[in-house]
Amino acid sequence: PLTYMNLSGNAVTSALGFFKTPKKNIIIIYDDVSLPFGKIRIRERGTPGGHNGLKSIQSSLGTDEYLRIRIGISSPEHSSQMKDYVLGNFSENEINNLAGEIFPKIEESLKLILDGNIKEAMNKFNGNSK
Repeated sequence: PLTYMNLSGNAVTSALGFFKTPKKNIIIIYDDVSLPFGKIRIRERGTPGGHNGLKSIQSSLGTDEYLRIRIGISSPEHSSQMKDYVLGNFSENEINNLAGEIFPKIEESLKLILDGNIKEAMNKFNGNSK
């Protein structure tokens, strides 16, 4: 989408309308500074946890019942560095780790979820990744 992350709800609701997709069929994949780099967490519902993009999505959807896959990116040493940290680039090592390990796990989790095996995906990837 071409919207700001803080307005992600606009893009999500537009996509749902365009594709005539029910809310229950969406999966939001997002970065999370509260998880160590590469850690994966799959949830069927929950709070935005301070993530402004999720706050926007939740507000636009009017529910917290949508599937989400969190990908940990760690956090900066000091909270004053947060803006530059989340808007900055990954290191070459992090990019290699994402491409070689983390994204294949995300892909596998999505296949399980799309096959209706949400609990299996949660059991396999929550807490076991990275």
